[in-house]
Amino acid sequence: MINFKEIDGVLYRMLEEPTPLTLDAQFPCLVRLIQDDSPMGRNNRYCFVSCLEQTYEIKQLTGEDVKIENGLILAHHTRFEIIGYPVADGSHYWALYQMMQGKLVCNPELAKAKADITGEKQSRYNLKWHRISHNCFAIVNGHYAILSAEEWVELSYHTGWTLYEPEEPAEVPPPKEPDYIHCTRCGGSGYEIAPEPSIKPLDVKVKDWTESKYIQEEEK
Repeated sequence: MINFKEIDGVLYRMLEEPTPLTLDAQFPCLVRLIQDDSPMGRNNRYCFVSCLEQTYEIKQLTGEDVKIENGLILAHHTRFEIIGYPVADGSHYWALYQMMQGKLVCNPELAKAKADITGEKQSRYNLKWHRISHNCFAIVNGHYAILSAEEWVELSYHTGWTLYEPEEPAEVPPPKEPDYIHCTRCGGSGYEIAPEPSIKPLDVKVKDWTESKYIQEEEK
């Protein structure tokens, strides 16, 4: 079971069982004083009572000693045991921790490397991983695989991981105004607008109208 713990703002992958700190250990690492019932553990409980609950990240040994300035400790490395390792940003352990927090992760570096080899689009290989149960992880976006945390760490790319951020849709520019000039006759509708007829009032006087009417009746 892979467990993580944040200590003073730093993420660590914690070991299931502590291992002795040796000269050829992997550095940096998180250590503490041995405090079991072994002779060394009993001696530590007697000599370093105030330091038993402290954990220390060490990047290297000073000779064969562990020198911790902020804890005012200078002791032989055999007094210590490794309990964890710092998790580097972008590593596969970092990605695993992010998935455990319910986040999606992807690896653009791996996707680009595969795309360069196959000549296909990078988006085809930019797979998004997420957590589907306590210790089970799967691929989304058209692919399907279920792995345990241990299997995922063993098979996954070790670097280049990042949080998946959905691509924002490209902004569609507003339609441009047409370059043509509206016709003054049709207004751009395609239909010609007939001019309004001009109606002139008849300039007919009452006398003219009565005389005309009299003449018409005479002709009958």
